[in-house]
Amino acid sequence: MTLKGKARWLHWAQKLPLHTLLGDFCPIFVLHRVAGENAPVQAHIHQPEFLEWCLSYLKSEGYRAISLDELISYRRKRRRLPAKSVVFTVDDGFRDNVVDAGALFAKFQVPLTCFVISGFTAEELWPWDDQLKHLLGKVEQLPSTIELPDGSTFVINPILTRYEQVRTLRNRLKQLSQDAIYPWLRRQYKDLQVRYPSKPPAGYRPAKLSQLERFIRQGHTVCAHTHTHRILSQLDLNTARWEIRHSYTWLTENLSKTGSSFAYPTGRSGDFNFEHQRLVESLGFSGAVTTEARTHCSGDPLFALPRLSLPEEPYQFIQYLSYIEVLKQRVRGCLLASQKR
Repeated sequence: MTLKGKARWLHWAQKLPLHTLLGDFCPIFVLHRVAGENAPVQAHIHQPEFLEWCLSYLKSEGYRAISLDELISYRRKRRRLPAKSVVFTVDDGFRDNVVDAGALFAKFQVPLTCFVISGFTAEELWPWDDQLKHLLGKVEQLPSTIELPDGSTFVINPILTRYEQVRTLRNRLKQLSQDAIYPWLRRQYKDLQVRYPSKPPAGYRPAKLSQLERFIRQGHTVCAHTHTHRILSQLDLNTARWEIRHSYTWLTENLSKTGSSFAYPTGRSGDFNFEHQRLVESLGFSGAVTTEARTHCSGDPLFALPRLSLPEEPYQFIQYLSYIEVLKQRVRGCLLASQKR
């Protein structure tokens, strides 16, 4: 891939010896889905050719890929990270992220951490947010309103695209109690006259245990991501504890090795709180990741580590990979601080 325009300028800018001057930092990337026979056709999907370019680029420019558990170990020992470190993660345990991404990252000897929904791998369920996406994608004509699990009404906005409607409804559901989310979804399939799949359809299938074992042998790590992928802040604390502990227990009982870190479901502000951070720590995990979009810097709480979505353009990858994104974060922080004075 030839670098042009902004990507070319950023490529040369990242070569300036400024990394150490901006402190001890490391981008933690989270991947979306990987294009291929195991993934659905959708937005936010990575093409293998682009992933290969990203991995080749970081190798050629002297970046060092480490595992998330390694990063946390450095932090716990209060040791400085290796120069130009970078971490890659992926969530949920879809087959493409384990089989396709696993093989690709192994080819470049880059460790990948996969946070697995244990109930998904156990074939007890498939994630409620993906069920919602599949359901609304099958409905020819959406109703004007949908009754939500708490009895309130969600009004469909006809101006929005189907993708925007799914995202808006999903965000509304994230603010409600998650106790009845799966039974509610089952009823929606019936009400909207869409056949409920007996198992996840093509593109939404989980990795098998044998595929997770191969992923581990390739040098990657499997970690817990709750058992049902329900939003922790919308569950009582005992149920949240069960979600986290049971996920780790199930994985350790069924796999040869399980990593010590954890990922909060969806992981945005409001999806978990400080009480959940303390809960994860009390259950013996070494750290946890969120989806707060910024570069990880020393001083970040170990149980609320930020992650950057792996971008889809070369110039964005170069920016996020290097000191340039940290510099932008510092400038934004200074501007916000001056506005508050």
